[in-house]
Amino acid sequence: MSQPTEIRIPDFFRGGIIIWVVLIIAVLAGLLTSVYTVPAESQGVVLQFGEYSKTVEPGLRFKLPFGIEQVYVLPVLRQLKQEYGFSTPG
Repeated sequence: MSQPTEIRIPDFFRGGIIIWVVLIIAVLAGLLTSVYTVPAESQGVVLQFGEYSKTVEPGLRFKLPFGIEQVYVLPVLRQLKQEYGFSTPG
């Protein structure tokens, strides 16, 4: 009779856990670097690999992660004004 072969499950299982942990960390990092918000009085300029790609409107937006796309938020609709020559009667 032949003896059953020994299967070394713990070594394989440990290697599998490390791969899954690395994959989960990479996915979470990708999600965290791909979500951004453009405020109400602003527009976002999206650069892909350092070159202009598009202009985005205000709101919650998504971009390609890990520095593939960069977003610069510019306050283009805000009007700053200072009034001169007005006084309170009294």
